[in-house]
Amino acid sequence: MARAIEITISPRQRAILEKWTRNKASTPHRVVERARFILMSAEGVCNVEQGRRLGVDRQRARRWRTRWAESQERLAAAEREGASDKDLTKLLYDMLADRERSGTPSKFTAE
Repeated sequence: MARAIEITISPRQRAILEKWTRNKASTPHRVVERARFILMSAEGVCNVEQGRRLGVDRQRARRWRTRWAESQERLAAAEREGASDKDLTKLLYDMLADRERSGTPSKFTAE
């Protein structure tokens, strides 16, 4: 079995992620779940165990661990350059948001 990607989070990043997991009413469920994946990954919890704890498959945990690892340097650079808490929060939120999906655009409008 391949070893899971190790990730790190800064104290500022941890504070934002923990805030989201506590404020479930004001944070979308998918962002709360993804923040939990990142926090557990930083603690060294394996993907299988994360999936078990959150009631999802391990692939979802792997996906978010990988995505965080891809963004880690960009987040660290923002902090080194003096990003405000508001800017860092936006960067984290954007990183945990859904990506654009390929495929045919919707044929129906909201009207």
